[in-house]
Amino acid sequence: MRRAWNWRRLRMDGSRKSPKPSVLFLYSMAVSAMAFIFSSPAALAVPAILNSILGFPLGRRSLPMKLVFIILIFNMWGALLNGIYFHNEGFVVLSIGGFAVRSGAFASFITLNLRFFLIIGATLLMLGLSGGSRELVRSLERDLGMPPWIAFSISHAFRLFPLLSRDYGELIVARKEREVGTNIFNPIVLKEVLFSMLSVSYERAVWSGISAELRGVKIRKRSMRGKIELQDLAVLALAAAEWVYAFFSSSLI
Repeated sequence: MRRAWNWRRLRMDGSRKSPKPSVLFLYSMAVSAMAFIFSSPAALAVPAILNSILGFPLGRRSLPMKLVFIILIFNMWGALLNGIYFHNEGFVVLSIGGFAVRSGAFASFITLNLRFFLIIGATLLMLGLSGGSRELVRSLERDLGMPPWIAFSISHAFRLFPLLSRDYGELIVARKEREVGTNIFNPIVLKEVLFSMLSVSYERAVWSGISAELRGVKIRKRSMRGKIELQDLAVLALAAAEWVYAFFSSSLI
C-alpha cells in the first residue's frame, strides 16, 4: 500500500524519472527505420548491439523471451536460406561436402540478423520504459496529437505479445493432452498452431475494439501536453547519434 501511495503521489506531483512514452515511441520508430535504410553490417552493428544490450534486460517482462527466441530461430533460418539462394557469391567462407557458402551469403546472413536485433532491441527498450499500454495511449494522444483510435491500435498491438505467448503455451499443453505433435519445426504442426493463434487473436481484436467503442475511446478528452525534460532529450540525442554513426559508417565503405 505504501508503494502504491508513493507512486500516486509521484504522479500527482508531475515528476517522472523515465522518458515520455511518446518519445520512446519516436525513438523506436527512428531506430527501426535504420534497419530498412542501411544495408551495411558496419552501419548496423553498433546500433543493433547497443539496443539489444539496453532492450533485452529492460523489456524482458513486456515481451515474452520464449516468443522472441522462436522468432529469432525462424529469422536466422530464413536469413541463411535467403543468403544462400540470392547472395551466394564471392570467395568461399565455408565448404560442406561439394557445397560452398560464399562471402555474399555470409554478409547477407549477418545483415538480416543485425536488422532483427536492431528492431527487437528498440521495441523492447520502448516497452520496458513506457510504463504500460495505457500510458502509451495517453502519451501518443497528448504529445503527438495522434487520433485516439490509432493510438489505441498501436497500444493494443503491443499488448498482444504477452497474450500470444500465453496462447502458445495453452495450445502446446492442449496438443500434448491430445497426444498430437508439438514440434513447431514440423511444417504441419506449425501451420496448425499458427492458424489457431490467428483465430484467437482475431476474436480478441474484435471484442477489444467493441469494448473500446463502448468506453468512448474516440470522444475521450485529451490531457495537457507535458514539457520536454532532460531524459527525453537524452533519448532523442541517442537516436540522433545512432543515425549519425550509421550514416558515416555506410559512407566510408
